[in-house]
Amino acid sequence: MKKVLKAFASVLLLVLVFMLPNMVSSIQSRIHQKEQKKIVTEVKKTHKDLFETKYGYQSLSKEGKRVYSLMYYGIFNRKKEIEIEQVTTKRMEDILKQMESDCPELFWFDFTGNIKWKTSGTKKNVVFLPHYIFTKEQTKQYDKKLKKNLALYLSYADKKETEYEKAYTVYEHLTRRISYREGSKYNQNLISGMVNEETVCTGYAKSLQYIYQKMGIPCRMVYGRANGQNHAWNLVQIEGADCYVDPTWGSNNQKMSKGFFGMTEEELLRGHTLDQGLKVPKCSSKKNNYYVRQNHYYRQFELGKIYNQLCEQKNQGQISFQMGSRTEYEKAHRQLIADRKIFDLLKRVPGFGAKKMEVTYYTDRQLYIMTFNFK
Repeated sequence: MKKVLKAFASVLLLVLVFMLPNMVSSIQSRIHQKEQKKIVTEVKKTHKDLFETKYGYQSLSKEGKRVYSLMYYGIFNRKKEIEIEQVTTKRMEDILKQMESDCPELFWFDFTGNIKWKTSGTKKNVVFLPHYIFTKEQTKQYDKKLKKNLALYLSYADKKETEYEKAYTVYEHLTRRISYREGSKYNQNLISGMVNEETVCTGYAKSLQYIYQKMGIPCRMVYGRANGQNHAWNLVQIEGADCYVDPTWGSNNQKMSKGFFGMTEEELLRGHTLDQGLKVPKCSSKKNNYYVRQNHYYRQFELGKIYNQLCEQKNQGQISFQMGSRTEYEKAHRQLIADRKIFDLLKRVPGFGAKKMEVTYYTDRQLYIMTFNFK
């Protein structure tokens, strides 16, 4: 009997020896899962308002949002390693791309890093090692400057009433303050636009996105091509309607800047190409089109409409309008410019008849916009 008990004890000991590591790993795994659930809950609570402005995050499944939240928490708190259970490296890379389009505020991180694996029981967890481009001290200094300039833009918005007016005035000020310059420092980063005020398309897009998200306006950065080059601009939701805004083109073409705000997809694709595979909502509403808002969007060209606008805006020394189609735009171009009928209309404007008028004009054949300056 003693021999049997001894043998049984030996077998039980062997079983425990083999099972113990797995039992410990299983316990550790459950603890880790509980900690991660706590982090996800904390992130949702702490960054709730901000996450509601993020298109990429909102488009993800529940599981995708879990991984996104864990990544965000780790990067926001400058963790050296971010361990995530039950995720593939491909899924993590896809979510990282969503974050890059969503999160300009994480300016100390360049959305790259290394990946390694960590065994936990029978599972392998992905461990992401983020690449931070600024030290904690540099981050602190830049954040201080960011908040100062953000307050300036928000002060412009506060003077307006509607969400559209707030969004447009921020766009208008940003495209005037920031200059386009190839080779500018940190030009793929928010800092180049919001702090240095010299950047390229990515810096413009991240700067506008950063401000809009702080205002509670959903906004993301969108990638594609324009004029044969890689390009970045914004997808924005203003007063419930999705539209496109290109602050780079607005800044580089001040005389036509109004046309690059509140574009529909059809208008955008006349000069831009969206990256294939990019999931974006259909932008078909003209609700946020500047010219529609000002009642200077004309489906059909009529000299009488242009005359009325000249009378309304004669003291401004400028009129600008948009035609509803290429055909109507060409008709307007032919009559007003080629046939010089803009001068005939100006002579009829009360108070202008006896004056010798000097007229300059600017046109955009892609957006069907015409602008006339007169003095």
